[in-house]
Amino acid sequence: MKKFLVKGDIEMLKITLVKSTIGAIPKHRKTVQALGLNKLHSTVEQQDNAAIRGMLNQVKHLAQRQRSSVRVEVTVQATVSLQVEVVTVRSLVQVVA
Repeated sequence: MKKFLVKGDIEMLKITLVKSTIGAIPKHRKTVQALGLNKLHSTVEQQDNAAIRGMLNQVKHLAQRQRSSVRVEVTVQATVSLQVEVVTVRSLVQVVA
């Protein structure tokens, strides 16, 4: 059994819906819902990554964002079993452990 210790800061975004989705493009309404925003002035925290940034870029006229940082320390105990799978795609061999 091995122990893994993960420490670090996770960049988070605090997202607030500041404008109503009434009259918005249906795709933008779905994006706002996918971000977890339901009502006007509701706030959620999402992890800062490319997908969330792209969604925010699409609805930047409806939502406001703020950066925040979260300190994380996680200890994971797990038994490590080696499982090898060979995948062949167009003469490309990839080994996944």
